[in-house]
Amino acid sequence: MSARGIKETQATTGAWAADSAGIQTDLNQQGVITRLYATVEVTPSAALTANQPDGLWRVMKSLSVQRGSHTYFAHPSDDGCMGGALLHEMNLLDGFGPGHFTGSITAPLGRAYVPVTFVWHAGSRVKDMYGRDNPFDLTGFLDYQASRPVAVWQTSGNDVMDDVVTITSAVIRYTICSVIGNEDDIRAAMAAQGVMLPPGVKAMIPAWSARTIAQTATAADYTRTEDFPSGGWVKRVVLLSQDATADRTLRAIDEVTGVAINLVRAGGYATKAFTDHHGSLQQIGSNRVADDAAGFFQAHCGVGFYSVDLRQYVSTSNPWGRDYGVNLTGAGVQGADFQAGLTLSTYAAGDDVLMIFERYMPIFEGAARFA
Repeated sequence: MSARGIKETQATTGAWAADSAGIQTDLNQQGVITRLYATVEVTPSAALTANQPDGLWRVMKSLSVQRGSHTYFAHPSDDGCMGGALLHEMNLLDGFGPGHFTGSITAPLGRAYVPVTFVWHAGSRVKDMYGRDNPFDLTGFLDYQASRPVAVWQTSGNDVMDDVVTITSAVIRYTICSVIGNEDDIRAAMAAQGVMLPPGVKAMIPAWSARTIAQTATAADYTRTEDFPSGGWVKRVVLLSQDATADRTLRAIDEVTGVAINLVRAGGYATKAFTDHHGSLQQIGSNRVADDAAGFFQAHCGVGFYSVDLRQYVSTSNPWGRDYGVNLTGAGVQGADFQAGLTLSTYAAGDDVLMIFERYMPIFEGAARFA
């Protein structure tokens, strides 16, 4: 038998409940999981012909995928439910599209709900060498074990999307991309894809680390610092800056105005840059400003979302960094050896910065079989 990829929407779903700390759904696993889609089928109390910013993405306060003590995917949770907006911005940047068909439940959609999709890609190569979508990427995956991985969906109140339109009900449905085969088959498929792993490592599994950083003051010249999570390899740092307004938290462009990656141990830095240059890198998307939905959400440029891909800054002595970024697994290496530094130009009580470190943990040779 040789390895092959399969994609399937599982029958088991999760039912939305207001202010839930965790709607748990066991995920089917037939092989190693390479990508996960979560589609929330939201039934609003009325047609979304008007809307509030980021309303669709607020149906997800946070979602984690875990097994036992290990967390594969995570994103930050805050009262304004902007963790879903952060993940959506990552999805746009990675080329996964707008995440929905339309914002209205009126004809011609012909359905009573709006399907809102979020994507988690386990590996580091969203596109293959030919520029095609790469759902069965084996640079990283959820390893196969006897126990199933569990998706945990956190929600807020039924008024989170809009001032007037509430959530009547919602169902979350999972579509799973997997590569099936035994470990020898998977290894052969990895070799065919040109996966290059560090010495002694036989596979990488995602281990995202998420944080909600409450601002307490302004900070000049990248002096608000956050240590990297210890251990593993960190591929990318993404963040979303938000402003605590009277009605709901909103994206903010005037708070985080500079992002640095400090190489503390080496005594230097990889980047120090004003965030204004991200304006040319922003992805066009929908549901970003108030009242932009008249059947179909209009497209606008997002603000307050910033991404630093560490694979761009690795040294020539770290060829594996072209897939996995910076290495925090070496002897004596600590999370504090790498820092994200922020310039915070404005501040008000309740302002937050949501951050995700896209990280991988190695499965070493000699460990239990992964498939």
